[in-house]
Amino acid sequence: MRPPKEEVRIRAIGNSLGVIIPRDRLRAWGLAEGDVMQVTEHGLAPGEPTNAHQRLDEVKLRIAAAVVAEFPLERVRRKSLENLARWKD
Repeated sequence: MRPPKEEVRIRAIGNSLGVIIPRDRLRAWGLAEGDVMQVTEHGLAPGEPTNAHQRLDEVKLRIAAAVVAEFPLERVRRKSLENLARWKD
């Protein structure tokens, strides 16, 4: 089942028009104040214009940083070596 669509209204912001994106949506996209978004003829999307490989690398880097923040480095190393041994078998 698809999540419900969110609607944002175009508003006056100073002498311009713009949209305010809900914080929970920005968090879901992994964005915060000062980050970059793309505006295309198809709409607004998170992130810098990159190719699919660069986007995948960015996701892997965020996952790795979260793992290292959560677990001691020695435990991560030990688990990595266990996985390599298991895959070798």
